Amino acid sequence: MQEITIAYQRLLEQHGYKYVALYHALREAILSGTLPAGSRLPSTRRLAEMYGVSRGIVAEAYDLLLAEGYVEAAVGRGTYVSEQVDRMEPSAYEADTNRNRNGKIERQNEIRSTPTLSRWGQRIMQLDTTQPAELSNREHDASLADMYNNGKRAMGAGNDTTLATSIAKSDVSDKTPPHAGHHSDKTPYTGHTQVRMTSAAALDAVMRSNASMPFDATAPTPTKLKPTTSSSYTHDKEGQAVLSPISFCPQDLVLHGNSLTDWKAALSAASQDMQSAHFAEDMSTIGDMRLREAICADVGRTRGIRAHPAQVILYSGSQEALVLLCQLLINEQEAVVVEDPCYTGIMRAVRAAGGELLGVPIDRHGIIPANWDSRLLFVTPARQFPTGAVLPLARRQQLLQWADRQGAWIVEDDYDSEFRWGGRPLEPLKALDHSEQVIYVGSFSKSMFTALRIGYAIVPPALIQPLVAAKSLYAPLPSSPLEQRALARFMQRGDYMRHLRRMTRLYRPRFHELHRLLTERLSELFDWIDTDSGLHIYGSWRLERPQYEQFRREALELGVIWKDASLYQLAAGAPAVCFSFAHTDEQQIRQGMERLEQAWQRTLG
Repeated sequence: MQEITIAYQRLLEQHGYKYVALYHALREAILSGTLPAGSRLPSTRRLAEMYGVSRGIVAEAYDLLLAEGYVEAAVGRGTYVSEQVDRMEPSAYEADTNRNRNGKIERQNEIRSTPTLSRWGQRIMQLDTTQPAELSNREHDASLADMYNNGKRAMGAGNDTTLATSIAKSDVSDKTPPHAGHHSDKTPYTGHTQVRMTSAAALDAVMRSNASMPFDATAPTPTKLKPTTSSSYTHDKEGQAVLSPISFCPQDLVLHGNSLTDWKAALSAASQDMQSAHFAEDMSTIGDMRLREAICADVGRTRGIRAHPAQVILYSGSQEALVLLCQLLINEQEAVVVEDPCYTGIMRAVRAAGGELLGVPIDRHGIIPANWDSRLLFVTPARQFPTGAVLPLARRQQLLQWADRQGAWIVEDDYDSEFRWGGRPLEPLKALDHSEQVIYVGSFSKSMFTALRIGYAIVPPALIQPLVAAKSLYAPLPSSPLEQRALARFMQRGDYMRHLRRMTRLYRPRFHELHRLLTERLSELFDWIDTDSGLHIYGSWRLERPQYEQFRREALELGVIWKDASLYQLAAGAPAVCFSFAHTDEQQIRQGMERLEQAWQRTLG
């Protein structure tokens, strides 16, 4: 049974009692459509494990839902969302909640400035209205986005069900070109006569930053030593025993077993779909409609995010999404808030757009909210990269409040959080965002396999048209249409969730073994950050830098390497490391820890 994400923690603060909070969280998810009619709820045991409560509390919440007709239960089959829910009217509680929320948003809109595009973003919107469209699918995307924006403005944030229905009807209608003036609500930028991706100074800064990044070895040179166990060495060309290298650096992920079989079947079915006349109708600039629908269903259930396919834009990996967002949202020399340490791809994208990085140090719970003077924030709340810290609900709400006050965008990068080892799932910022200021970025490179270059962004309605225009400029044809259709089938048939469960069962003992040995044997050297998800463990060096350098050389002599995490730091700090484990087995992990203990003894000696 796959995991679900509901607003339990938020409602627990509101109601106080666990069973009441759980009941309201499940009821809210059912009424909003994130748990659609007919979907199966987790067992009482599984849901109790997910949210750290007793099975009795879950059973009590289920009984309340059953009594009110929201769910149906059958012995031996489980608990399902009632098929009659779609015809139910929300109670006075939901109506009051929506009115209060909408009133709050209206009051906030009166006092805050609306997030805006960069000069380049305004210019590309102007160019998009003056140049003829080349593809009927592109016209369809623009028309759909325009309808979605107009619908949101006309109906407000509280009537998403009616809005989604109207968009769904337009989605299967003839592809009508957009009106000539459908961008008239955007103020064109006329300050420059030439569009510039970035300045020469900004590009020079990027080149300097890339050149100054510390070198990170990818494979150790095996050292000729007397082996200690028969499984810890190989032989070179001269027949001499050398230690087998053990790498804790991240490596490419691949499919195998049943997951590989299911993926091959999905590819075969997709190749047959490509021969049909209807295949091109589902493909457009922003990607395969079926895959966008599958992503909406997946994030609705597993992340609690309500989204329409018109808001989902597919990219060749999440990095392409980050780069385009930076170009659209950042003016030169504008301050952009990022975590320190953070993903190097974000650093490069901001610098390439001419932005100034405003690094915010993090603690063991992630970024610390403040009143930053900026219009853009990049954050990884589900699993801070690279440390793995999980941002508490209170801080997530503070970030949203800052964005409301500041009139800013928040880019939420949901990196490497599909595999969970414990703890309760928290709602993403996107699920908590009622002001449409959060951009949610995801990728399948970690959850599927590295070579699958498919990423996506779930964007607020105001950004649909600019991103469609920008993507039409860079890549008017969808990338990897065969893989997109195959992934859509893979997800719709349930193969994706089965794959995640297989990989979780495979990786979990490796994570626990590595975590146990690192904390037992190397805690005097590193300060390890506790994490409940992801495929690596992060630690910062406790001692002096020369000792770290010597320790690393000794480990390399013994055939052990890891990822140097110092390149993720904006401000120089203590040496840091990332130990990845998905590609290893438990025996390799134990051997690696034994060699690292030997390396430390050599360092002391």
